[in-house]
Amino acid sequence: MPFFMGLIVTGVLGGFLFSYLETRVRLTLIFISAENTFGAEEQGALLESGRRSITESDDAREQRAQPQLSPATEADRKLAAISRSEITDPKELVGWASAQARLGNFAVAEAALRDALQGDPGNVEIYMRIADVRRLQRNYAGAVAIIQEGVGKAGSAQAKAQLLHRAILTALYLPRPDGFQQAIELSDTLLNEVKIAEPSVYLWRAAAFGQNYSWLKRQKSPQVELDEVREKALESVRRLVQMLPSPLAAERVLLRALFDPSPAELKAGEDDLRVFAEDKEFSDLIMGQ
Repeated sequence: MPFFMGLIVTGVLGGFLFSYLETRVRLTLIFISAENTFGAEEQGALLESGRRSITESDDAREQRAQPQLSPATEADRKLAAISRSEITDPKELVGWASAQARLGNFAVAEAALRDALQGDPGNVEIYMRIADVRRLQRNYAGAVAIIQEGVGKAGSAQAKAQLLHRAILTALYLPRPDGFQQAIELSDTLLNEVKIAEPSVYLWRAAAFGQNYSWLKRQKSPQVELDEVREKALESVRRLVQMLPSPLAAERVLLRALFDPSPAELKAGEDDLRVFAEDKEFSDLIMGQ
């Protein structure tokens, strides 16, 4: 009898314990499922934010203007209201940081992007985003530095080319002579080591040599130095025109603007090739049809 009584009591207690644990497990799964449904909506919004640019034009290949902040949306404000501590995935963190940047919270955005970089150190896009945040603050030296850091981590020639291309353009805004010197060195690396040449590379290379020529003239440098830099600028223009025969190509249009800028562009200082305005060889190549 004691054995059977013990068996009954054990069975009752075991059944109660099993029912309790089963209920807890099922309720936990239900709650997790509900949380994941809400999280999926937030996740989608964060990923979409990460795909949107934080500058008006994200294509540095077709413009030579200082970057302008992309306007913030209501979605950006909602995402920015999410607590930073709730986001751990690097891609979602990029989206959250991008929303903060579009709202003008640059320090918060860069800190979050740096955290995202810790989780995904080879992601070229994160380096580009940090560079854009710095460019928007006119911190061009910092932008070039983070891009060069990314070049060392990039895993493919195409990724390195993308970063170097942005670095060349950004370096053109640095004070002279450091700016054009860095732009020329970066373009040398892109052309001679990475060996990926696009028309826009020759466009920015020509602009860098144009800045170089202007600086040498102001320094009253020997004519032999001026002639050497002029020839390099001319060769860059020649290569660009050869690669893009159509005068309507975006790079050709911008080339003409840098050579013969409008008054508005002159005010912005976008006149890197204007120093060759009286040079017939440049004029024939750039303005010719």
